[in-house]
Amino acid sequence: SPQVMPTTTASTTILLLLLLQLLTITVHLSSAIRPITKADSRQLAPTSIHLQNSTFLEEFSNLPPQSFCLLEFYAHWCPACRAFAPQYELVAQYFNVAPRPQPEITVFSIDCAEEQELCSRWKINGYPTVFFGSAIEFAGERTKDVKQIEWKEKRTKTGAKQIVEFAGGLVRPSTVYDFSYDETTTTSKTKENENLARLAFQNDQKKGLDYKTVRTMASKDDLERATVEMWNQIVYDAEIASRELNELSNSNSRSSNHANPLEDAQGDVTHSTPVDKARGKVETIKNAIGSLIHAFSKTHPIAECRASFRELLPGADGTEGEKEEIEDESGSNSSNGNTEDEEKELEGADDPLLAMASSPSLRNGKRRKRTTITIQHHLFWDDKANGLSQFASKTFTPCGRVKAPEWIDCKPSSPNSGSRGYTCGVWMLLHATALRSKELDKHQGGHVWYDAFVNGFIRNFFNCLECREHFLKMAEETKGFEVESPEEIAFWIWRRHNDVNERLATEGDPAGDPKFPKRQWPDVQSCAKCRHTDGSWNDDNVMKFLKVYFLANEKPRPRSTRAKLVKVRASPLSTSRLSTQKRRGGQGVNGTFSVLAKILFVFAVLSFILYYLHSKDKLPVVFQRFQRKHMKRVFDDWP
Repeated sequence: SPQVMPTTTASTTILLLLLLQLLTITVHLSSAIRPITKADSRQLAPTSIHLQNSTFLEEFSNLPPQSFCLLEFYAHWCPACRAFAPQYELVAQYFNVAPRPQPEITVFSIDCAEEQELCSRWKINGYPTVFFGSAIEFAGERTKDVKQIEWKEKRTKTGAKQIVEFAGGLVRPSTVYDFSYDETTTTSKTKENENLARLAFQNDQKKGLDYKTVRTMASKDDLERATVEMWNQIVYDAEIASRELNELSNSNSRSSNHANPLEDAQGDVTHSTPVDKARGKVETIKNAIGSLIHAFSKTHPIAECRASFRELLPGADGTEGEKEEIEDESGSNSSNGNTEDEEKELEGADDPLLAMASSPSLRNGKRRKRTTITIQHHLFWDDKANGLSQFASKTFTPCGRVKAPEWIDCKPSSPNSGSRGYTCGVWMLLHATALRSKELDKHQGGHVWYDAFVNGFIRNFFNCLECREHFLKMAEETKGFEVESPEEIAFWIWRRHNDVNERLATEGDPAGDPKFPKRQWPDVQSCAKCRHTDGSWNDDNVMKFLKVYFLANEKPRPRSTRAKLVKVRASPLSTSRLSTQKRRGGQGVNGTFSVLAKILFVFAVLSFILYYLHSKDKLPVVFQRFQRKHMKRVFDDWP
């Protein structure tokens, strides 16, 4: 009779079969471009490889050092980025999906709204921005070696073609890629939004004055959330400018401590060095932030927000540390009713606009118990560090709350969508602060407001490049810089908002939300009496409506006490971003290693259990049956 096999052979065979199954799963995972993850509509080009600060170095290090890469920096809230997204997705599908053209190019993207620390290291202050370079250049963050793509034509129409041609001229060997696409696929979204906007306008005309007003006042939660996100963007850009100046100053002092200034043909000293330009930019940002802080402390529609920005102003003696007692305007100590309940009652009125504008109790607010609050002043700028002070950049919380409310009226129709949100909130703040610009100056309030919010914020801190260019061009053409009175500036920003809506409704709005098409505002659904019978605007009623909608007719308006609060990143170095990364989960190679680690751990535990049970002759019945069946097959095949 043949020699009986040792019983340990069966256990070994079982372990080998489990290992084979593990290897099959591993091969399956490694063959995929990326593990399948839950779709996130904030990832504008889903076929590109989306990077995080934690995966950036690893992704590029895993590629051959001289392999070619494309990297886009965008923000999911940026309308220009959303309009450009279909073009970049075409590029990602062409280069990232098999069969991949030769020479290979790997397409990446980074959402700067989520990864501020990473984008600040690359000194990104305009979206979208696309770079081309080698993997080793990106891994080493060699910003001076990579090439930025410059647009020769409108990027929303031929952006994909321009990128492919640009990259083809830089790869080695130089290549003309066989790239083509159907233009109808990239314009379908534009046509869809354009048709929706026109249909909504036609419905408005048909229904006439039969609409019922659905809301009479802007959400205070949206105004507060927009303020927090605006301040975060200001801190981000200020830190980039400050870092650039300090780096240039240090390198310049090391290279030539005794360098003479340049002289022109007439012998006059010129100041065109990179350090001088960086210092001029920092000075511009400092002045812009100072004017914005002053404007917010006077014109913000929420009392707590105005009080918080006063903390960043110097005291009466021009220094910090001084305390000031001010009257609490929030009305939090109301003795006769609740402000939010009053607003709900107002919205149920037959004509809320006239009810607010004509009722003395609603117009002036009920009698409230006045209290005083103490404000300690801090300087917002540190001249020695050439940047924001430690308090302004790390400690200061706009409106006094660490967490900010969720979007209400500005909330997009689909979860995690980048549409609306921030841009909608910025428009609301521009309207509300313009309506209070008389607090800056009774006669020149419009000019002061324009300098703070247009020349200050839009020009320096609104990083959607195309949006910024459109707005500043529109402001120049309409001579907004000449507007002086507070009432005129409120009308000016309202008209500019409608100009933008009209342009987007005509040209199409691929970055917009289809459920909120662009239209002239206020429409008859919001204010039936804001138009004359011939369709022209009734300026008097429009102004009444704006004051009611944004300012509750200028009565003291505290922030919402019922808001659902969420954590918003506080600065590029904020640790709150880590929790966001944990929620979103690992991507790319990290995601694959995470799955493999779990499989290996389970495999090791099962192997140990089986080995222990086998050594004690306590294998479960099912394994004993498998062992006998396997041994029988082995003996049948024995020579």
